[in-house]
Amino acid sequence: MSRSPPTAPPPPGLPRTVLGTMEFGRRMDAEQSGEAVREFLRRGHDELDTAHKYADGESEKVLGGLGLSAGVKLATKANPLEGKTLRAQSVRQQLETSLQRLRTPSVHLFYLHAPDHQTPVEETLAACQQLYQEGKFKELGLSNYASWEVMEVYCICKKNNWVLPTVYQGMYNATTRQVETELLPCLRRLGIRFYAYNPLAGGLLTGKYQYEDQDKTQEASRFFGNSWAEAYRNR
Repeated sequence: MSRSPPTAPPPPGLPRTVLGTMEFGRRMDAEQSGEAVREFLRRGHDELDTAHKYADGESEKVLGGLGLSAGVKLATKANPLEGKTLRAQSVRQQLETSLQRLRTPSVHLFYLHAPDHQTPVEETLAACQQLYQEGKFKELGLSNYASWEVMEVYCICKKNNWVLPTVYQGMYNATTRQVETELLPCLRRLGIRFYAYNPLAGGLLTGKYQYEDQDKTQEASRFFGNSWAEAYRNR
């Protein structure tokens, strides 16, 4: 199996860029995904983001088959969706399954993909602490949590001397800026880094989509021919 090229340190002042892999194994096959990763690494970046649920696990399997070098930083996520929970057993099962798919003993960053309001947060965080002590991840992240939930998680971890969350991943782009009001000040206060997903609004900000479709020739997509199209346009 070929190894990925070693990553060079990013030039000074280069913004931190993470390659999201949600469509690997779904809209992009293994060959296309591999080409994207190699080009990303060639440009001096080194962080790849996936999740247990992306493409029903195919995203992680594709990444695991690329023979990535040890210098590449991987992030994955456990979720409480589609019948799963963030109870201790589920958190462990999801992370260990992800590690098997990725063919690695540990990841750099492990996220809680969304809050589980049916599970005591202390149970979830205690499970994360155990996995952290076992060396299965280096940093803890949160995604899609409200500001007050971030503060709750941080305080519980601080009180128990557990691994603190150091990264938050949330939606942020020119059309979706709600995080500026409360979440970003909260993260700044706690010293938590913010990683933006959906920075181009799902393609809306690329210039590819034009709303002046008078002749109705635009194919149905995220922005045309369905209820989500109107939701994006009315933001």
